[in-house]
Order: sequence, then C-alpha cells, then structure tokens
Amino acid sequence: MKNIFLLLVLTLGIASGFAQNEVRFSGFILDANDNQPVEFVNINLLRQDSTYLGSAITDSLGHFSISFQGDLNNNYMLNFSHLTYEKKSILSTPADNIRVQLNPSGYNLSEVQVKGIRTKAINRLNMEYLVSENLKKQCDLTSEILEKIPTLFVDCNSNVYVKGNSNVLLLKDGVKISHKSMLDLIPSGSVQKVIVSYHIPSKYANENYSAAINIITKRTDGLTLLISPMASVDNSWYDTKANLNLEKGKNSVMFGYRMHYRDLIAHTTNTRFDLSEATKTFAEIKSNPYSWKDNELFAGYTYNPSSKVQFGAEGYLSLFRENTKKEYELDHRKYNGYHERFNTQNYKAFVSYKDSVRQALVEVSYNNENIKDEDEYFLSQIQTFQNTLKDSYRFNAEYNTKIASKAELNSGFKYEHVSNSGSYVNSEKLFSGGYHGNTYSLYAECNYIANTISE
Repeated sequence: MKNIFLLLVLTLGIASGFAQNEVRFSGFILDANDNQPVEFVNINLLRQDSTYLGSAITDSLGHFSISFQGDLNNNYMLNFSHLTYEKKSILSTPADNIRVQLNPSGYNLSEVQVKGIRTKAINRLNMEYLVSENLKKQCDLTSEILEKIPTLFVDCNSNVYVKGNSNVLLLKDGVKISHKSMLDLIPSGSVQKVIVSYHIPSKYANENYSAAINIITKRTDGLTLLISPMASVDNSWYDTKANLNLEKGKNSVMFGYRMHYRDLIAHTTNTRFDLSEATKTFAEIKSNPYSWKDNELFAGYTYNPSSKVQFGAEGYLSLFRENTKKEYELDHRKYNGYHERFNTQNYKAFVSYKDSVRQALVEVSYNNENIKDEDEYFLSQIQTFQNTLKDSYRFNAEYNTKIASKAELNSGFKYEHVSNSGSYVNSEKLFSGGYHGNTYSLYAECNYIANTISE
C-alpha cells in the first residue's frame, strides 16, 4: 500500500510539472500621433530564446489575439512590424487589452497589385508589393523588407513564415534559392518587388510548400558590404553576419558568412521524499539545455551575357555543433551528455532564358548531409553513436510560355537520385543500413490569370 501511495504522489507531481495552460495575448495597436487603430500590423510571439510561437495580424480596429498552450508565468517577446511604421518589440507576461503605439516611419507603401490565378483546384491570390526607395533605405537586409509585409515573419535562423507556416518556397527572379540562409545575400537595395503567392507550381507538388515568395530584383553596378555583430551582456549568445556583393557589368559575385552561438545554463533542484522515514534529499542539477554553435558560408556567381540569358552557380556550407550536458551541482558529477555534429553542403549551377513570352531554366544541384551523434549516460558507463550520410543529385529542366493574353503553359522534367546510409552503435549491438532511390517526373499545367486589381 505504501508503494502504491508513493507511486500515486510521484505521478501527480510529474503530471502537475508538465501541465500546460492556455496562454493568451490580445490588445490593440494604435498610431502614436493620432491614436487611431492601425490595420495590417504583423505581430509575432516568441520565447525569450527567440523560439517562434505564433503570429497574428491586426484587423480594421487595430485588434489582435494570439493564444497557445504554455506557462502563464513566463515572459514572452512580442514583435510588431508594419510597412509604414517603425518596428517595435516588448517583453510581457500573458495579458488582455494590451495597447501598443507605433511611430510612423515617414514613408508610404507603394501600389499593391492583387492578381487572381485560376488553377485546377481552387482560386488563389497573388499579392505583389512594390518596394519604394524610402523603404530600401530603412532596411539593411532583404529579410527586414519581408518582415514589413503582412502575413510574413523571419526568425533569427532565417526561417520565413507565411501565416505561421515555415515551409515556404523562396525564389529570386523566379529561380529557387539554394538555401534559406542565402536570403540576406540579396542586396536590399536591388529589390524591386516581392510577390507572395499561394499557387505552388506543379513541379514543387511533392515538397508540400504552403506558399511561395518571389523576390524580383534589378541589377545595379556597385559594391555592398554589410557586417552585423550582436552579443549578449553575459556572453551567453552572440551572432555575427557579414555579406559582400559586387556587381560589375555582366558579372555578379556574392559572399556571406554567418555565425550563431548559444550557451544557456539552467539550474534545477530535485527533491525526493521517503514517506516511511519522513526524510528528504535534494539534488542540485546544472544543465546546458541550449548550447550550440553554427558556422555558415555562402558564395555565388552569375554572368549575364545579355538581358535575357543568365548563367549562375551557388554554394552553401554549414558546420553545426550542439552540446547538451547535465551534472550534479555539488560534486560536478556528470550523468548525461549529448553531442551532435551536423554538416550540410548545397551546390547548384543553372542557366536561364527569359523574354516577354517565354522562360526556360536548366539546373543541376548536389546536396550532402552528414550527421554524427554521440550520447553518454551515467558517468560514461553507457555510450551510443549514430551516423547518417545522405547525398542527393538533382536535375531540373522547365519551359514556360504564354499561350494567350491571360493564359500560360508551364511544363518540365525533374530527376533526383538519393543515396542514404546510417549506423547505430551501443555497448552491445551494431545496426546499419541504407538505400538508393531514383525519381523521375514530368509535369504540365495551364494557368489562367484574371484581371488585375489595384489598391
């Protein structure tokens, strides 16, 4: 009976420790000058470690509401952004009737074009945002331009969210960007227009994208250099970003480096009761729940022999290292630790042709992912090792043409070869395996473009 009672107490304690409540933030966004409600403000909710939790957009009354399951006693970060207002962030516990005033930024939104596209499944909308010169001067990075567009959010890891979904297709002048981190290698001053579309071309049907963002640019001769270091006061985190863009005549060169570092420490106390003897013991535990470092390198080159033809190559390399450990505070005795190494490489070469009627693209790419895990339990008495290696080779050819004033035909061919192998080792067993796969696909679709509506 004593054991059953003790088990019941421990079960209730664990259940209460993991209990989640509905956390809700709601309120109004107002203009700081005339106190009028501001419509279409992006509100993004984050934890203090920048983890994305949710988003909302203000209605015609300037009202917003965000709710999720979490801790009612924690502080959360609220980011507010709008195309014609200065960006603002606040730290707050869950609350209703929050009132935030935004200061006008001094520039206005250019014309917004709304285009309806009829597909085989359902009617969708394309939203085209023309980027003004004043807006470019206010934004050092292309990601900052995207953050000012309604329904869009970019987190610290370069994940772009559209209506809260981060599986977004990123394009530059109609060509897919090799990696999300290369977004800020596009000079913000070259961005002419941003198109947000919920119509995903058939060639990407198997990748389950929720939306597509096409960044339309204009080449201008010149050199752009951006260095952006950031660090916390206690050195628990720091970020560094450096971008170099050079455009001269028919040639364009881009190079980027980014480093993220996080080393957060948490202290916890475990209490154990012995009901039969009315005694209790304490165990002080120190842990690094979020310790990692990521170095990323980007490079790209394009050659434009004419206004219609473009040759290009891109490369991306990421070296990610994560370490999590726990140890007793009193004697510094470690009882588990996790170490992960994650290397990623992406390379792509392409040639494209585009005129007022036709567009053609041929591209080849290579992707390599190498993951190594090493886990230790109970003073290194138990160790496990995991290794995964994945190689992907892709070929894509597409051809798009207008067949009428309001209709266009998109067609193409895709091929992909994937090679995957892995192994798992512990003190007693070794497991290993792998596979090779080839995928071929042909696609064709016809889109009808409805009349353009300007606002």
